Amino acid sequence: MHQIDDQRLLALTTAIVTGFVRAQALAPDGLADLIIAVHGALLEAARPSPSFDPPPRRQISQVRAHVRPRGCVNFQDRRVHQLLQRRVP
Repeated sequence: MHQIDDQRLLALTTAIVTGFVRAQALAPDGLADLIIAVHGALLEAARPSPSFDPPPRRQISQVRAHVRPRGCVNFQDRRVHQLLQRRVP
């Protein structure tokens, strides 16, 4: 999400809180907490996310090397996991 200005953030917060209060019963003393929670969630959603580098793609030869008759070798911990076979009578 791109930068969001204060007026737009206020309008979104108002719309969400109004819709919630119309549909749900809310004690008057809980209204301030609801507004703070919704406003904080919208601020968090508007904040730019940290850069994420996806893990490198594995070559098909690397994947095939990890599939063995006794099971598959996990890439991370190198443990062998048995393959499950389903036999239909």
